[in-house]
Amino acid sequence: MSFKPAQRASIAAGLLLAASVAAFAQPTPGQATPSATAKPLPFVSPLFADNMVLQRGKPDALWGWSDPGDNIRVQIGENTATGTAGADRRWVVRIQPPATGGPYTVTITGHQTIELHNVLFGDVWLCGGQSNMGLPLRFTKNADDEIKAANYPEIRFFAVGGHFAYHHVDVIDGNWRVVSPQTASSVSAVGYYFARKVQQEIHVPIGLVIDSVGGTPAEAWASAAALRPLHDFDVPLAELDRLQAANVPEYGNYVMHWYDQYDIGQKAHWAAPDIDDTTWKSVQVPGGFAELGLPDTPALVWFRKDVNLPDPLPKPSTQADVSQSPRGGNMLSLGEIERMDTAYVNGTEVGGSAWVENPRRYIISDGILKPGRNVIAIRVLKTKPDGGFLSKPEDLLLTLGGQSSIPLAGHWKAKLSVDARPPQPLPMAYENWPVMPTVLYEGMLAPIAPLSLSLFCSAARSSVDRSEFSASH
Repeated sequence: MSFKPAQRASIAAGLLLAASVAAFAQPTPGQATPSATAKPLPFVSPLFADNMVLQRGKPDALWGWSDPGDNIRVQIGENTATGTAGADRRWVVRIQPPATGGPYTVTITGHQTIELHNVLFGDVWLCGGQSNMGLPLRFTKNADDEIKAANYPEIRFFAVGGHFAYHHVDVIDGNWRVVSPQTASSVSAVGYYFARKVQQEIHVPIGLVIDSVGGTPAEAWASAAALRPLHDFDVPLAELDRLQAANVPEYGNYVMHWYDQYDIGQKAHWAAPDIDDTTWKSVQVPGGFAELGLPDTPALVWFRKDVNLPDPLPKPSTQADVSQSPRGGNMLSLGEIERMDTAYVNGTEVGGSAWVENPRRYIISDGILKPGRNVIAIRVLKTKPDGGFLSKPEDLLLTLGGQSSIPLAGHWKAKLSVDARPPQPLPMAYENWPVMPTVLYEGMLAPIAPLSLSLFCSAARSSVDRSEFSASH
């Protein structure tokens, strides 16, 4: 096929209107979660489902798992192909595509039979990258008008579930959705404008496989086999090997493992509302580190504050200022913090970030706050002399129902958890989102191979200072 229309669409997508979303949680759109325990292996990979788009003009690979030796037959229109499940139970069948368009029914038969309906054949694009790729259409300029007009039955999208892993993952989460006013709010904005432009120019169905996580470096998406010969990642790969051998939780970053090893407060549940904090030191926030004798040195400190709320609690307001509290809900605002914070309300974690210059605004889900006494606990890892709470006192607020705000600056209780001066080791990196090499390759990229694709790849910007990492078609 000719790539000229797609190239023009890619340029158009790159000029997409700037997003207007406030950073309510970290990391930015496309957030990943730890890989769950191994899932049962399905007869057909979740990547293949009703409403999917498969690649035209080249053999399409479909796969799944069945009993070893099971003979698998795939039929699409008049085209058929067969394969056999191996000793590892995995089967792969490659089949020639029918004519572009559709809809078709895909029938997969073995020890069981599955039919996939409303399947189209066109061009399938991998939408990889960071928050610029993961940003949903609902967070862009003129979003309401665009969503209302988004009636494109030949554009479909599959958002790969955001999981990171220290080991190979077979099964991903996600489902195919047809772009419509009911679904368009969650589609990647860049992917949507790209697909719309291409579809209008070449008039074939477009499928988007959205595989992105905000703030992630290129090495997180690369395989160990690709990284080891470079020797630029020998130290983090060795650390990853050590963690794999220790069979620890798979966080995808270094700072959470550091907390597990050294944070006394985490082990003693200092976020719990019912602990005895009468011996904690009284401090002023913003501030607090100097009163503990650690004004200029790295330290991990826990802060706690009681807040009394009215009965009944304010109800969400439809007239609320969404810049202060989205959807008129409850929000904890802490301003900018150096270097890493984790916030809890009544023992429930409500947010955390290592993005220093980004003001913390954490949504508090329904049911966490209650009338009467509530306890806010904040864990702060400070690494610089001027670190810790960086914003003005008026930026620290608890917003209720998107209406009233309770100031949080002033008196808090604090306790040192880790004196991080040498020889105490610090984390290799402070980001609390996936930054370790290979973890997104294993959890989100390798599981979609060997899907037949076109290619639309977004560079990982946080890696360009180490290497020129880019891809284009």
